[in-house]
Amino acid sequence: MKRTLWTWTKRILLALATLLALLIAYFVGVNLYEARWGSRSTSLTNISYQDAAGNRLHGYLVQPEGSGPHPAVLLIHEWWGLNEGIVHLADALAAEGYLVLAADAYRGQTTRQIPRALWLRLSIPEEQVFSDLDAALDFLYAHESVDPDRIASMGFCFGGGHSLQLGLR
Repeated sequence: MKRTLWTWTKRILLALATLLALLIAYFVGVNLYEARWGSRSTSLTNISYQDAAGNRLHGYLVQPEGSGPHPAVLLIHEWWGLNEGIVHLADALAAEGYLVLAADAYRGQTTRQIPRALWLRLSIPEEQVFSDLDAALDFLYAHESVDPDRIASMGFCFGGGHSLQLGLR
């Protein structure tokens, strides 16, 4: 009986180790594939600006009809990166009368896969994201069509947290 219990214990541990190895292989495989052949958010951006260190940053800027100055929104993407959904939301906000800058806090990286989104969220330094969003906000303050007294930030999930952090800084 004791030998049978030990045999089953080894089999269960081997199965768990195999499952863990497969999960790790999936996570690594998705990240490698997306890093090499995945889509880039720069195909969606239409504006570039610089941060304080001189790095070239990108975003999607859309202006409402009519002459300004307009209220503005700094739109911060979810953990997927700047994607089509955020661009559509920016367009919808512009149709309501807001000048919108959807900033790319991942510097061109985007994904539709959870493992890659988790990797991006954990591997991109917070200080870099803070700096990039501060530069986007500075861009809005300096834009000639923006009313600097009426600028807001908004986002969902990752973007919501960083919108809050932007307000706290």
